[in-house]
Amino acid sequence: MKRLSILSIALFLLILVILALVYCVSDSRFESGTERQCLNHEAPLIQGKRYGEEFRARVTIVKDDNSKDPQKVLQLLNMDDQILQEKTILPYSCLFDEKLEVGKTYSCEAYFSGSYVGTPSRAMQYCPVSDYSFHFRSYVELFNLREVYE
Repeated sequence: MKRLSILSIALFLLILVILALVYCVSDSRFESGTERQCLNHEAPLIQGKRYGEEFRARVTIVKDDNSKDPQKVLQLLNMDDQILQEKTILPYSCLFDEKLEVGKTYSCEAYFSGSYVGTPSRAMQYCPVSDYSFHFRSYVELFNLREVYE
């Protein structure tokens, strides 16, 4: 009986230690200014659209030569039938995981989205193998895609 209560106390203390470690790693009080900006992130306008606001678009899938980690990127050609004056290249994701080919142009519906990626500086001491700093990553979510044959 006494042994059971000692095991119960040890298990309780172990759970407390694990909870304390999880709290320390997930603590949102960061040291770097970039991380503070991420936490205070307000959805800015991208090409006049807010995050989550749907629009019609024409896009061309392009190859990202600037990244050591090849990612899916597109050039936004027009939004809601308005041709864009400046070259806009952004990462993208497909809502239904369609496979798009580099160099092809698509007509679609889309919205801007984003997510926090990377490892906060205080958590780096617990997982030093991470190579991404904590930041907000914007991308275009595509759906209702149709290839444009020109």
